[in-house]
Amino acid sequence: MSLKYTLYMFNFCRFLFIYSLSYFFMAWNNGSIESSYVYDINRLFDTRMDELRQERSKAAESIDAWARALYFQINEHAREQKNLLQCYYNDREQILLGKRKETIDEMYKFSRQYDYNRISNLLEQCKTLKFELLVAFAYEDQPLSFIQCMTKEHLAQKQKNESSAAKTGNFRSEAQLQLKDGKDPGKNVDQYTGLSGDPASTFGQQTT
Repeated sequence: MSLKYTLYMFNFCRFLFIYSLSYFFMAWNNGSIESSYVYDINRLFDTRMDELRQERSKAAESIDAWARALYFQINEHAREQKNLLQCYYNDREQILLGKRKETIDEMYKFSRQYDYNRISNLLEQCKTLKFELLVAFAYEDQPLSFIQCMTKEHLAQKQKNESSAAKTGNFRSEAQLQLKDGKDPGKNVDQYTGLSGDPASTFGQQTT
C-alpha cells in the first residue's frame, strides 16, 4: 500500500512539475510575442511621427518663403519710391540753384549801380524765400495675399465658397448691364464678362 502511494505521489509531483514548466514557458513565450508586437507598433507610430514632423518643417519653410518674398517686394517698392523722390529732389534743386545764380547776378548788377537799397531788398527777399520739395504721399490700398494655415478640408470648402460667390457676382453684374441696355438677361445666363486692370500707384506728386 505504501509503495503504491509513493509511486502515485511521485507521478503526481512529476505531472505538476511538467505542467508548471509548460505554463511558465507558454507565459514567457506569450510575453515575448507581446513585446515584439509592442515594438512593431511603436516603430510604425514613430515613423508616422517623423513624417508628421517633416510635413510641419516643409509647411514652416513655405511660410518663411512667403515672408521673404513679401519683404523683397516691399523693399523693392521702397527703393523705387526713393529713386522717384530723388528725381523730384534733383528737379527742385536745379530750380533753386538757378534762382541763387539769378539772385547773385542781380546783386552784382545793383552793386555796380551802387544801388545798395535794392541789394538790401534782395537780401530780405532771400530771407523770406520759401522753397519746398512739393512731395506728398498717397497711401493706396493694394491687394496683398496673406498666407493662412488651415486644414486641406477647410481650404477645399473655402475655395468652393469663393468660386460660388464669384459666379453669382458675375451673373448679377451681367444681368444688371443687360437690363440697363434693355436686354433679357435670361438669354445669356452662361456668359460671364469681367474687367481687370492694375490700379495706378502714385506715392509722390510734384505741383507747381
